[in-house]
Amino acid sequence: MAYHWSVHQLTEYFDAVASQETEGDAVRVAVERAVETFGAELGALVRDSEVLACIGVGRDEPPIDALTRAVAGTTVIDVAGLGLLHSVAAHLYDDRSGHLVVGRSGEEFAGEERQLLLSMASVLGLALRSLRTLQVERRLRGEREQEATERLRLLDTLGQRQRLLESLLTIQRAISHRAPLQTVLDAVTAGAAALLSDAFVALVLSEPLAGRNRIVSSAAPPDDTDDHDVLIMAAAADSVAVDGVVTRVSSEDDAVRCTALAAPVHIEGETIGSLVTVVLPETPDVDDRREMLAAFAEQASLALTDARTVEAMRDAYHDSVTGLPNRSLFLDRLNQALQNGARMGTEVTVLFIDLDRFKDVNDSLGHAAGDELLAWVAARVREALRDDDTAARLGGDEFAVLLERTVGSDAGQIVASRITKALLEPIRLVGREVFAFASIGIASSDGSARTADELLRNADVAMYRAKRSGARAALVYDPSMHTETMDVLELGSDLCHAVARGELHLQFQPVVNLRSGKAVAVEALVRWDHPVRGLIAPNTFIPIAERNGVIVEIGQWVLGSGCTQAAIWRASSLPDLRISVNVSARQLDDPGFADMVTDVLRQTGLPAQALTLEVTESVLMHDPLRIIDRLSPLKALGVRLAIDDFGTGYSSLASLQHFPADQLKIDKAFIDTIETSVEGSAIVRTVVELARTLHMETVAEGIETMQQFASLRELSCDLGQGYHFSRPLAAEAVPAFFASKTVTAPLLTLAVRP
Repeated sequence: MAYHWSVHQLTEYFDAVASQETEGDAVRVAVERAVETFGAELGALVRDSEVLACIGVGRDEPPIDALTRAVAGTTVIDVAGLGLLHSVAAHLYDDRSGHLVVGRSGEEFAGEERQLLLSMASVLGLALRSLRTLQVERRLRGEREQEATERLRLLDTLGQRQRLLESLLTIQRAISHRAPLQTVLDAVTAGAAALLSDAFVALVLSEPLAGRNRIVSSAAPPDDTDDHDVLIMAAAADSVAVDGVVTRVSSEDDAVRCTALAAPVHIEGETIGSLVTVVLPETPDVDDRREMLAAFAEQASLALTDARTVEAMRDAYHDSVTGLPNRSLFLDRLNQALQNGARMGTEVTVLFIDLDRFKDVNDSLGHAAGDELLAWVAARVREALRDDDTAARLGGDEFAVLLERTVGSDAGQIVASRITKALLEPIRLVGREVFAFASIGIASSDGSARTADELLRNADVAMYRAKRSGARAALVYDPSMHTETMDVLELGSDLCHAVARGELHLQFQPVVNLRSGKAVAVEALVRWDHPVRGLIAPNTFIPIAERNGVIVEIGQWVLGSGCTQAAIWRASSLPDLRISVNVSARQLDDPGFADMVTDVLRQTGLPAQALTLEVTESVLMHDPLRIIDRLSPLKALGVRLAIDDFGTGYSSLASLQHFPADQLKIDKAFIDTIETSVEGSAIVRTVVELARTLHMETVAEGIETMQQFASLRELSCDLGQGYHFSRPLAAEAVPAFFASKTVTAPLLTLAVRP
């Protein structure tokens, strides 16, 4: 039976589950859909030996024993009243765990059906987490509403004027006690809302440094802004224009006619915004509300006139390093742009920009240089935009651009091209030329995104796809990219179990002495044979492992498996074999790393002198003193150290002198250009001479042609590897390969990388 479920169908499945009011209803619907999809007689959700929902056994007790066996991996179960059923279970991986189980008579479950159930279980886990979050939000909102009701009941026991004075006194105390600006502003809107019978109140201020824009700086209740946004902004503009209290009625097209009252707010006599409340037509005592609103607006003016105000407002909405709007202000502008676009029939385009290899600059040249680079990038991005466009720093090395009044993605692509071109010019930092290449994702409000969060998320997804396709890429969001993102999440979940399930294995690629042309070593490469997807390329799963931390477990497995295999070879046909293991940054973060390596050597019987640990240049530059401290105990035992991918980072000669390395491995990127550019050959020659000066051995990676081989030998590079000599070999083929060569000192190089 063939199944061709799309992400759209899985999304419908997610919506069906997440739309339920309770978790029990969601679980029941999920099980029903699973039974219907697979034509099964039995379906259940099992968590910690408890059956949360069961379909197919009528009113009888659920067959807990049979379901537990299915969860444990039994593929055929005996169910009273149903007989023998083929069964399959899929782990939810939600925050409470559990398994989705289905059973049917007739055909057993095929691999693609099992994969479909895995996808449904993963989606169910996401839906249940979402539902629990919504339930918590409903409870908290209910508590807030109950608290507001209680406040109103207490306030009604006092005279209205007395309540006004007490509220204003509270705000004055907050000001005198130097409470944070946002706390004071929130106290103003909350106090005004409570005194105005829990009406909606918003504080609208002109944005610092760009007075043409207005932002809602505080609102009470905080979640109701979108319902009255157009009316609020119009009333605020009227109040600022006349510098007085105004009344504005909503448009006749609105479903409910409302009235907005707005009172001006000042800083040192200058009108910089308004305090606005929205009331229904039947609301009594409108004149009294105008008077109270004006009183609270004066309190807001006092708070804003405080000596720290302008700087505090700037810090609240702008990034201190680049001076650009921050994420909060960017999302506020994006929301306004979407609302304006919906009224005008135009689109909004967002660019999500992520710098390539910014971490290398930050780690090797220091945080001050990293901040300077961010400021340069911000200036160049800003220069590539129109005056009406918005550039923002979202955090870290992530930037965003907002383009209003666009149609389609053409405008976004044009701007992305200008930004990419602007970043091609080198930037001078601490005496070095640095290039700030970037990956850019582009998304438009063309129906695939209706909210600011959705639009920004789509641009982020497109950026991630652009980064995977190569540096300096800019891609437009396509719904299929979301499918790929979900696929990566699934792959990451499967990778967490790859070691325990025995899905990893090693292959070995020969390393050749470039002077004699004879094989003298092998490099071991980790491979993942996924039970459903088959062989997955290392350049696909290694970055995922780095991000989710599984690389630590994989690295330990490679160390143990490689040392075990090396010990076997040394005890038989290759007595002088040495082994080198690539170490990830995550592994070096563990203070117990040296003890773990020592334990592996003791358990496998491999001498310390037969092991080499490889550290990439970028990892070494992140914190060289800490890395040396981690590796020094192993170096004292006799373990060799190597610097991998040399030339791709920003290491200094001083750092190399202090790091007790035995070997430099020249990155393939430089080998690729050795025959095509004078610069490429000069770089390799420089690295070889540097290594010789520091008494290190050199290894060239990725040799693919006879010309490269000859050039490297002429440059006196010691060792090399690549498809020109051999593709990776299975472990059992290594002794035969060496037996056909004249080898005097074999060396095994083991690396967790492509």
